[in-house]
Amino acid sequence: MNTTIRTIVFDFDGVLVASNAIKRDAYFRIFEDAEISSGQIDLCIRQNYDGNRYDVIGAVVDNLLNPSLLPSEFDRSACIEQYATLYNEHCESAVAECDEVAGTSEILDQLYGKIPLYINSATLEEPLQRIVRQRGWHQRFQGVFGSPTSKVANLEKIRQAENCLPEEIAFVGDGQRDGDAARAFGCLFVGVRNDHTDFVAPIPYEIVRFTELIEVLENIASNIKAA
Repeated sequence: MNTTIRTIVFDFDGVLVASNAIKRDAYFRIFEDAEISSGQIDLCIRQNYDGNRYDVIGAVVDNLLNPSLLPSEFDRSACIEQYATLYNEHCESAVAECDEVAGTSEILDQLYGKIPLYINSATLEEPLQRIVRQRGWHQRFQGVFGSPTSKVANLEKIRQAENCLPEEIAFVGDGQRDGDAARAFGCLFVGVRNDHTDFVAPIPYEIVRFTELIEVLENIASNIKAA
């Protein structure tokens, strides 16, 4: 691909794999025997949309428990860790085996070896790397980055690894926080629209089918050259 874009970075959930629903539903599953309504869990998810599983689970635990009734030796961190372990066990196996977003393997095969590819996700980094390996994609990517490092900080790691400018990186994501991270970092952003997309404003470069990605990237490159 003849382009001024030198590196492509992908969000993971909802972009490469159809796992958004799996991860959301997992919160309800791990708390299904607890005394908390699905509405309260949903609120905790929405209020911590920009956080990771520990943020969401911590919020649910705080709503689940009445501090005045807790024993003095109650360990909040241990409680959160226990639920996080259940969440991780459910999600890691499910996401490793779930369907890819239609066209993902085709696009990765076309891009591999022609331009450096990276993953930048809010998923915890170690489980994410294991999932990518289990799916057989690890050789396709120069690096797989996740939380607790922020998406902006991960983009900077990628920029340094590739010795390129921020504007020479294209970040492909399906959420508002992906767009915010791209804007804060100064790189290009391609929005992937799906059932879980939460964009609050029009995205200049947007795709619905993943197979449209290369065409969009070529259009971006043409616009850059014409500017």
